[in-house]
Amino acid sequence: MPKIFNENRMECKGQKAEKKKPASQLLENILEKIELLSEKMDNIDKSNKKFLMAATINDGKSEQLEEEIVKMKIGIIELLDQIDLLVSAVCSSGAEDLKKGLNSYHRKAMDIALGLGIEEITVAGNMRFNPKEHECVEEVYLEGYEDNCITTLHKRGYRDRNNGKILRCAKVSVNRR
Repeated sequence: MPKIFNENRMECKGQKAEKKKPASQLLENILEKIELLSEKMDNIDKSNKKFLMAATINDGKSEQLEEEIVKMKIGIIELLDQIDLLVSAVCSSGAEDLKKGLNSYHRKAMDIALGLGIEEITVAGNMRFNPKEHECVEEVYLEGYEDNCITTLHKRGYRDRNNGKILRCAKVSVNRR
């Protein structure tokens, strides 16, 4: 799992060694997952267009539409999680061209998410833990980190840019003394 995510690229620091699969099998699995993710993104994009059209026609059902839009945004977040996992697998395989392609694919998915009003919650190493935006999944003690500071990002968090509501807290490790 990537340790700390930068704004537009993922770092492969701190990964544990796993049993190596043959490169061709790993590449084939990754390409299959990319194809599935591409199909999911297309379906989400089509659903978004349908919801927006329905919102303009059926203004009286706006609450129900808002709930459906939130479900769609959660689906996009799950898609972004799958891309993160793929990048982690590629980082461990050493396939640089594939890594560049996946990072490009991730940026495109993030652009789509931003267009739908989804923004990533900022997380950086040695940042103060904020329980409104972060969920502590592990407490650690590491030298060089202040008490109650984030040491590792396990899963990105997202908020709705339109209303500021947290769609999912960032899952992090926190330094405790």
